[in-house]
Amino acid sequence: MFDKHNGYYYCRYRDQEGINKLTRFESLEKLMKKVFYKRNLSQMIVQQGISLLRSEKRLIDFRVHTNKDEYGQWQVAAIAAKIAGQGSVTTHVNNGGVVKSLDELFEDRTERELCEKNLSEASLLLSSILEKNMEGIIGEIGFDLGIDKSGKVWLFEANSKPGRSIFKHPKLKNFDLLTRKLSLSFGIFLAEKAITSPEDIFK
Repeated sequence: MFDKHNGYYYCRYRDQEGINKLTRFESLEKLMKKVFYKRNLSQMIVQQGISLLRSEKRLIDFRVHTNKDEYGQWQVAAIAAKIAGQGSVTTHVNNGGVVKSLDELFEDRTERELCEKNLSEASLLLSSILEKNMEGIIGEIGFDLGIDKSGKVWLFEANSKPGRSIFKHPKLKNFDLLTRKLSLSFGIFLAEKAITSPEDIFK
């Protein structure tokens, strides 16, 4: 990160002992020599910086689960916010991250509903696009999405076998049951299709 006010570069990383470190450098050249010494840069990818929403100066991203229902249609089954741990650039729980429901994150109802709408529309669109470009049958996807300060949605990751750690949160247990119910419903849909019109399954 570059601080344009004081002209310093900052780099946050984990050392060999797994400790989070924030180091300041006077120039980009010094940062590169220190952090990437003897590393093959040709095999690395540089991602652009994204000004994500924050909660008490901690980064936020969102997990969205989509599932197919008893009609073979994509539905949003669960949305949760993941807040980064203090001093961490990731929202992983084992790095101090915290899971919250949207109700807990947004006090303002209008802001909460807009966030939910944008995340839902993006994840449903992404589900349809991914399905068309993948082989086989897919009935559930877990998305890691971000929203920047201008309200734009960013895709970080999509997983057809998503982890279920967000459902440990007391307010998200009902959504855990919903995702399981939808998976069973889609299984019944596929079984009926296999009997009545098997040619439609792999269209």
